[in-house]
Amino acid sequence: AYLLPAAFASAARGARVIVATKTKALQRQLATHELPLVEGGLPSDWRWTLLMGRENYICRRRLDEAVAETSARLDERERSLALAYLLGRARRGEVDLSALPYRALSVLPALGALAYDLRSTTAACRGKRCPVRQSCPWRLARTRAARAHVVVVNHALLLAGADHLPPFEDLIIDEAHLLRDEALSAFSEEVESTFVNRLLEELLPRRGQSPLATRLLAAARRAEPATGSALRAAASACQSAARDLPQRSRELAAALSALIDVGRATEERPGEDTYARTLWLTPGLQEQREWDEFAAASAALADASAALAAAATAALAVLPEDHRERTPLLALSEGAAAAAETLAGITGIADPDYVTWAELPSADYWKLTRSPLSPAAHLRELLWDRLRSAVLTSATLTTTGSFAYIREALGLHSDLDVQERIFPSPFAYERQAVLIVEDDPGVNLTSADLPERQAAQLKRLADATGGRLLALFTNTRQMQSIAAQVAEHAEQNGVLVLAQGVHGSAAALADEFRSDPSTVLLGVDTLWTGQDFPGDVLVCLAIAKLPFARQDPLYQARRRAAEQEGRDWFNAFYLPEAILKFRQGFGRLIRTESDYGVIVVLDPRLPQRRYFSALLKSLPRLRVVKARPDDLADRVRHELSRLASERDDS
Repeated sequence: AYLLPAAFASAARGARVIVATKTKALQRQLATHELPLVEGGLPSDWRWTLLMGRENYICRRRLDEAVAETSARLDERERSLALAYLLGRARRGEVDLSALPYRALSVLPALGALAYDLRSTTAACRGKRCPVRQSCPWRLARTRAARAHVVVVNHALLLAGADHLPPFEDLIIDEAHLLRDEALSAFSEEVESTFVNRLLEELLPRRGQSPLATRLLAAARRAEPATGSALRAAASACQSAARDLPQRSRELAAALSALIDVGRATEERPGEDTYARTLWLTPGLQEQREWDEFAAASAALADASAALAAAATAALAVLPEDHRERTPLLALSEGAAAAAETLAGITGIADPDYVTWAELPSADYWKLTRSPLSPAAHLRELLWDRLRSAVLTSATLTTTGSFAYIREALGLHSDLDVQERIFPSPFAYERQAVLIVEDDPGVNLTSADLPERQAAQLKRLADATGGRLLALFTNTRQMQSIAAQVAEHAEQNGVLVLAQGVHGSAAALADEFRSDPSTVLLGVDTLWTGQDFPGDVLVCLAIAKLPFARQDPLYQARRRAAEQEGRDWFNAFYLPEAILKFRQGFGRLIRTESDYGVIVVLDPRLPQRRYFSALLKSLPRLRVVKARPDDLADRVRHELSRLASERDDS
């Protein structure tokens, strides 16, 4: 619907159109199916390409160096096999590390870590001095994008800024209902304890190498006096950082734990966020003694990181461009400097348009995030005010027939020339699908009671369908627990159960699901959108519950802001966002005019909720059936049989 107009307009005007979709899986889908068809109707000099973020591409130099190193050391069998696999893919032109198949990752245990080591990064890049620059996959991808009429990117790359893309004035955003969340992530600052681990990977011995400090001291002995002095200072800083950074990180974790204990005791709505030990860092906390300890620990870690960054930067200034130690030093310079800057500014929490929070899900892992309450102003500055045209498209941009929520969320205000269109669906949902809602009016359930019931129902549904079942959840931990319970039952009957994050990525598991009809797939966020399962691949879609957003500090801050403005926060953003996400999950089932199937909601509380009617008004017209818990699987079996029979008769 949008590729043909974009292609013909770009060919006629000679102007580039950027097409941005949510995920890399959707980029590859466009490249595999739609764009080759479009290309066939255009002049031979019309060009299109895909472009992804740099770290999705393999670094050819690092790959070649790994091959040479492995040739000298064949004792690491698993790594050698994984390397041979990556080399074979690279020789076939398959340089996208984000598309490694599930089966390859499961058969080759070393593949995931090796791919991470061999990815293209700014720190590892030698630029014009790279011996394989002409065959660099990332450089070639950038060159193709600069020559293309249509460039397909994902939302994250679009929001990374103009420097990451070739010049453009015309933009199409697919899956536009997901742009808000991606923009919030793009315009947020965050720092987490794993940055210390990444720095330590450069500092400590690895794969037969000496520690970086030892290598720098060896280089200093061979260098000119001025260079040697800078290298010895960098070596000293590396030794101090390897010793001090883990301790400073542990001290910050301890300070955060104490602050969270105090803060959670005084929260207005304690305990709403049950996913982790999380705390909204509000100005009132600055009066607590624990805040001073937290601020001091943050400053100490920032100072230690800044000292390492400064020493690494000084060493980079004196080393030749082709020196082998530039790669780890650049990684330290950039990584430590970014962490130091974020840590130094994270305690500035006075801006009412931003919210800052801390997470401490375990004793040794912490995360600090500063996010805008809304990305609207940032999107306007980055996109709407500078573009000639933008088309935002999705099957799920409206709630109860209105664009009001999405326009406010994305900054598409009335002073902009915005045209709204709603087009009818090409699918006959009344004939192709049935919505079955579990209904148990007398039951008194809490959210904590649902997982056990949902596991029991999914076992019955797996028996009823024999596979071809996708179950969507909002909580990763609950999903994985339920998957283990369902697998123990279903796999006795020859049904394979796959769980996102346990058996592979969403894209890899989606490919596996398509290839085997005796499969049940359970997933979270990225399986709610961006995956197509046409034909008889998917006939039963189970949705755990209406996907309300996590009640984290960002939600709390948005709610408070709405209440202070006298707005109904529930209907202003909380319900619309849940409905939009439900609609997107709902859309996984029917992808062609011959598809059929049932959507099952595994929350017996939903029919009694006052917003149930708003949900139904936001869905296509289709048959809605309420089923008692004991009758649910039989109802699914009956409706699937009826739908299949009617499809065959037509």
